[in-house]
Amino acid sequence: MPKTREQKQEVVQKFSDQLQKQNAMVFVDVKGLNVKALASLRSKLKALGSQITVIKKTLFQRALQEKGLVIDTKKLEGQVGVVFAFQDPVEPFRTAYGFGKGQEHFKILGGYFEQEFRSPETVKEIAQLPSREQLLGRMVGAIQSPLQGFRSVLEGNIKGLLSVLAQAKTS
Repeated sequence: MPKTREQKQEVVQKFSDQLQKQNAMVFVDVKGLNVKALASLRSKLKALGSQITVIKKTLFQRALQEKGLVIDTKKLEGQVGVVFAFQDPVEPFRTAYGFGKGQEHFKILGGYFEQEFRSPETVKEIAQLPSREQLLGRMVGAIQSPLQGFRSVLEGNIKGLLSVLAQAKTS
């Protein structure tokens, strides 16, 4: 049953509110995706403080125009689902990319990150970036490694002295 004009305006208004709150968006094609898989993705995104909304392209374009965002929805193929990142802007990219690996009907169409439309390839690159915690761990390891080597060098002199003293005591 087709939606009335008021229902469509309500959808556009709800979508506009989501556009106002978002930090980033991932555009995906959900055509052919079963309900169980979509529900699984929704629960993963909800745990991250994000959500996915499936919307008609015409209503999507109207909501984008209301907010002054320039995204050509004609380039987006299939049935468009929009993953909104309300907190961490990168985690939903990772989640959508990881989910897409196991689904043949799920395809990343692009994204909106740092106030620009991003191609599907760029979205995949962003999704594969290491997390903040991983980068901090690498940095700590890089700082710690030379310090451990320096400590070992200093311990070597003391151990050598102790070895000489122990041999002198037994002689």
